[in-house]
Amino acid sequence: MSDFLCIFMKPKVLVGCPVADYAMYSLKKYLEGVKALTYPNFDFFLVDNSKDDKLFEEIKSLGIDVAKTPYSEPARKRIVESRNVIVEKMLKEGYDYFLSLEFDVIPPKDVVEMLLTHGKEIVSGVYFKEFRTLNQNGKLLKKEIMPLAYKSFGKSRVRRMRYNEVKGNDLIDVRIVGLGCILIHREIFEKGIRFRYDSKKEGVFDDTNFCLDVAKEGYKIYMDNSVKCLHLVKEKNWDKIKK
Repeated sequence: MSDFLCIFMKPKVLVGCPVADYAMYSLKKYLEGVKALTYPNFDFFLVDNSKDDKLFEEIKSLGIDVAKTPYSEPARKRIVESRNVIVEKMLKEGYDYFLSLEFDVIPPKDVVEMLLTHGKEIVSGVYFKEFRTLNQNGKLLKKEIMPLAYKSFGKSRVRRMRYNEVKGNDLIDVRIVGLGCILIHREIFEKGIRFRYDSKKEGVFDDTNFCLDVAKEGYKIYMDNSVKCLHLVKEKNWDKIKK
């Protein structure tokens, strides 16, 4: 079978994420990670929401497909607007899946193949973050490395998953997961679901809203514990980011 036919028969995947100038610390390694992906039928697309055009011009000079969105505040709002630009490109240009791959997440090189294997509408990889527990006086009690994922707890509550729950290589269902490495079928967006920002809910990001919205439509969210990603995390105060 020819290489062209092989590619033609595989689902078409759009890989990308919003970026801004605060992402510069991880951009080089991120681009190296994307370049290393082994899946034969994907395109890469970034949307810059920085205040000026410096990052946009730099990315464009590298031959990367990039768009620029108007600057707005707060940061969470402009990130959502940028993410939805990617969704519209996905739908308009006939992609089967959107792999949301955040600028500070480096996945296994065969991440697309691994996530596609399950045939699910929504399936995430695993990436971690350090969480801190403080007492009432603000003193640090402990630090834990845990995945950015939550399971159902009771009828209407969720709990953060623990490190030992993702040690294996199994596929599990989760209630809420981050958008750092998640494969989403176009069917989800054809239902009219979009990423959204709710100014009335402080501390609630578009990943939570997205997971709640798809659950209302009857979709399950899965996480493949065998897809372990590197997270080049750098803490950000989203309410103070202005560029």
